[in-house]
Amino acid sequence: MENRPPAFQFYPADYLSDMNVILMDNQQGGCYLKLMSHEWLAFGKGIPREVNDLAKLCGESEEKMAMLWEGIKKCFNPHPKDDTKLIHPRLEKERKKINDNRKKRAKAGKQGANARWQTHSNRIAKPMAKNGSSSSITTSITTVVNKPKNLDFIKTAEEIITYLNTKANRNYRFTDKSVSLITSRLKEKYTKEQCFQVIDTKVGKWLGDPNMDHNLRIKTLFAVGHFDDYLNEKKEFKKDSKASSKLEIIKNWGERNGQANLSTRDIGLIDVGAEN
Repeated sequence: MENRPPAFQFYPADYLSDMNVILMDNQQGGCYLKLMSHEWLAFGKGIPREVNDLAKLCGESEEKMAMLWEGIKKCFNPHPKDDTKLIHPRLEKERKKINDNRKKRAKAGKQGANARWQTHSNRIAKPMAKNGSSSSITTSITTVVNKPKNLDFIKTAEEIITYLNTKANRNYRFTDKSVSLITSRLKEKYTKEQCFQVIDTKVGKWLGDPNMDHNLRIKTLFAVGHFDDYLNEKKEFKKDSKASSKLEIIKNWGERNGQANLSTRDIGLIDVGAEN
């Protein structure tokens, strides 16, 4: 169905200053507005030229319409293609302006769409390679390959955060910032096992230390300026308190029994010392 404009611009100042309108009485003015509306809704086909037909459109008798028409007919012109119809010059001018503007907008929209598609095509449509393969296909393959790799980095980073939480008794969440920091190290070719190694090394040195415990955090352990140094440190473990206590018992037993230099290689003797 044709997209027809449902309304036209009405300019009160122009209407009231039109000499033809000024000379109309109120009844003529009302009929004039009715006929203008019918002409607009005829979509360029015009309104009837015969007075009896105009009377029906205005709801007037033929005799009354003939009298009223004398003051209205100056505002209408014969239809250029149908001598049985009348048109309103200003309304047809308005109709043409609306249609021209629509065509201009449609043309501009089409040109804009073509420009966008052309730009998009230039990005993805590369010249054929010498071997006959399209570089655009290569680009697509690269994208497909890289996406799972990034997902693997993220998954590994989450495993590392879980490991740190377990070893250092922390509760770090999988935030974008934390995951991004760890994946940066993974992209530098460091392995998950090396990340675990750094965690183990620093937990062995810092955990429980009132001055250093707070550094068991992601932004410290995986900082670009720290990670490689931490990786190359020697791992330290805290002494087992139970083992130390047992050795102390053995030492005391040896001193009481005149064996201050007692060797601890004899497990049976260690057990005797622990019991006494």
